Amino acid sequence: GRHFVTTSDREAQLYATEGLRLLGRMEHGRPVWSAAFSGDSRRFATASSDGYARVWDTETGDAVGDALLHQRADGLGSGDQIASIDLDRTGSHLVVITLQNEAWLWEIPSSKQIGERKLGVKTAKFSPDGQRLLLSGNSGAELWDSELKQRIAGFERETWQPKLVLHQAIFSPDGNKVLTLGYDDGATEIELWDAATYQRRIVIRDPSRVHWVVFNGDGSRLATAGDDDQARETDEIEVV
Repeated sequence: GRHFVTTSDREAQLYATEGLRLLGRMEHGRPVWSAAFSGDSRRFATASSDGYARVWDTETGDAVGDALLHQRADGLGSGDQIASIDLDRTGSHLVVITLQNEAWLWEIPSSKQIGERKLGVKTAKFSPDGQRLLLSGNSGAELWDSELKQRIAGFERETWQPKLVLHQAIFSPDGNKVLTLGYDDGATEIELWDAATYQRRIVIRDPSRVHWVVFNGDGSRLATAGDDDQARETDEIEVV
């Protein structure tokens, strides 16, 4: 990409990839924990430990809409710390996951909340076309419509594994695959699913704890990083 964002105490920094030029500083009231670009890279979002999320214009560095405060569900404190955020393809919708495992969906630039899920949501990712949301938590991974109004389907195992705790769920770059990463008694289980039929196609088990997994640009390979301080890349993978 042409830009990238770094985060630090009370601000995010926007850089141009070419020449590593600093283009702007985006201020928050407390440390910035998360950042995400829209699919077209024209907007990016930042989120702080004070419970505020903001969306910015990549070219100008100007704020788009209002700062979005996420109130704690228990009514304690002024805001709920944000665990992660994601923008859709055009930057017109922002999904926020709080440390209380709630999903909040906002319309940009109107700054209007248009959807929410209250129970057990740990991660949320938009599909590359912006038409679906992938939610994950201890109960599994689910596909929802882009406004969190209707559940489309769940990615369900033939035999339920109550010990398996999901840590991550992502789309492949073309949106045709879904990958989930979970833990079972310290070991890691990476599962690859068909996003159209919701059927599991590939299972990769690792005795160590893998923290993150990503697709390469064409979705044919995976890269993982975990507790053993090693980064690995898989051989070519294919959903048939």
